[in-house]
Amino acid sequence: MNHKIPTLTPKYKKEILSSFSKIKENSILLRASSASERITKLKKLKSVISSNLPQIEEALKNDLNKSITETNLTEVLPTLLELRHTIKNLREWVKPHFVPKSFLTLTGTGQIIYEPKGTVLIISPWNYPFQLAFIPLLSAIAAGNSAIIRPSDISVNTTLCIKKIIEESFNQNEVEVILGDAKVSEYLTTLPFDHIFFTGSPSVGKKVMANASKNLTSVTLELGGKSPAIIHKSANLKDAANKIAWGKLLNLGQTCIAPDYVIIQEGKKEKFISYLKKSFEKMLLNESEKIVKIISKNHFERIKNITEASVKMGAKIIYGGKFNLKDKRVEPTIMTDVNLEMPIMKEEIFGPILPIVTTQNTKESISFVNKQPKPLALYIFSNDRNKTETILKNTSSGGTCVNDVMMQFGTEHLPFGGVNNSGVGSYHGYFGFKTFSHERSIFVQGKIDVKKYLYPPYTKQKEKLTKFIINKF
Repeated sequence: MNHKIPTLTPKYKKEILSSFSKIKENSILLRASSASERITKLKKLKSVISSNLPQIEEALKNDLNKSITETNLTEVLPTLLELRHTIKNLREWVKPHFVPKSFLTLTGTGQIIYEPKGTVLIISPWNYPFQLAFIPLLSAIAAGNSAIIRPSDISVNTTLCIKKIIEESFNQNEVEVILGDAKVSEYLTTLPFDHIFFTGSPSVGKKVMANASKNLTSVTLELGGKSPAIIHKSANLKDAANKIAWGKLLNLGQTCIAPDYVIIQEGKKEKFISYLKKSFEKMLLNESEKIVKIISKNHFERIKNITEASVKMGAKIIYGGKFNLKDKRVEPTIMTDVNLEMPIMKEEIFGPILPIVTTQNTKESISFVNKQPKPLALYIFSNDRNKTETILKNTSSGGTCVNDVMMQFGTEHLPFGGVNNSGVGSYHGYFGFKTFSHERSIFVQGKIDVKKYLYPPYTKQKEKLTKFIINKF
């Protein structure tokens, strides 16, 4: 497909405002929608996605050179699993949640109801352009919201496929796709949405949050950062190398939770690197044409530049290191002798470059992680439960996976999100439903209201009564 992504002209700004107003107005009608009505919409979406599978596969092939297998495993299947889980559980999620009585509310009842936030904006990225648009959207629909999606202007073919699926799945003014470049995206964040869900880099996330604050719009920011893999000396090095190699090759490292760098104790480094090389070679055997490409020339040049700049500062490439601009492919690359002053250790790599950091012990490994902003993911490879617990207690990350990589994302039963620099808020499953819902407190007073006996005037008897009550606590 060939399509020019629009930029923010005065005419297009008027069109966006018109769409926003209609979607906003329709959100009032959606507030009263039942669980059954929302489930019907989700089932329709599930059916449309399934019927458009060939088009989805083709779009991702064109944008990222994703194979059918990788497209289905990393884009379509997570979306369909999330839909199935939400459809199955939504009736239970929307039920009012009654809370216990407290001393001051003994004569009444309290409950929490989950109401839709209203009109939400979802800004999705290019690296997993399909699932990172639809998983937040289905949670927003489950919670009863209307939505505007601004998919990436880089993964154009998938963006057009998303637009087609949305138009086939939803009524007009319920969900709309707004095409546009970064200026369009920035303009959308200045509008008074009821919630903004953004997936992207921390630098852009800060701008989204700043714009949202002007309208006091709540935000969910799914960001990234440098996710380390700590390999303890008790770990199965061959298993760790195989899993980390897979994590670096999946989407060619263009994953926000890809293992960004490895921390390993000095005496285990050479053996681990040996296994890592073998894992890369085995996974790449006869597969070079099926490997994902770097999304654009700009992203390709960025990875190349930070790698070369780090080499000039003393880093060593001990495996790989080839850059093919024509095909926008980067060879899986292992780097050693790196430090925190090098670009490769300052920026999230978002490519198949794997720096190796060596330490003397677990304490040093923990210290190295804590010198940097809190990551979106932390990976621990260890067969020593005490050391694993020590690392968990002394570090912070959005999520953690022990003896594997990226699987914390693969379950609907765990919240997925970052902390501080790596994100704000979480989603998936029930947590996604809650993200797009307002938890409204309801208190209903009973017929007997003992509180009124303490209304003014505040007599001596009332003073004694309150002191008597306080002394009981």
